[in-house]
Amino acid sequence: MRIYLSGPITNEPNYKRNFAAAQQILEELGHTDIINPAELHRVMPCIDKMDHEETIELCFDFLNRCDAMVLLPGWQKSTGCMAEWGYAHGCDHIIITEFEDFISKKRRE
Repeated sequence: MRIYLSGPITNEPNYKRNFAAAQQILEELGHTDIINPAELHRVMPCIDKMDHEETIELCFDFLNRCDAMVLLPGWQKSTGCMAEWGYAHGCDHIIITEFEDFISKKRRE
């Protein structure tokens, strides 16, 4: 299962750390096929020059190639996350909105 991480980035100074922590937890749980948009600048340095709409379109392309998405805390306050949530919902992806609950459940399994 390929997982897309979604969380607040704009105006979030710790977003890279938040995404990295979520990815690490998922990897510890055995999930290795993860798309982390906070790391896109490593392979696409031009992403910092893209406007919000271009970035969202790119994220939709990545999300379209996933089976599930995990929404990080604070996602409801992000217009980008809300758009990704709507897109994933329309594609009938598995959507995990309560990441902490997901982690607790997986660790009990």
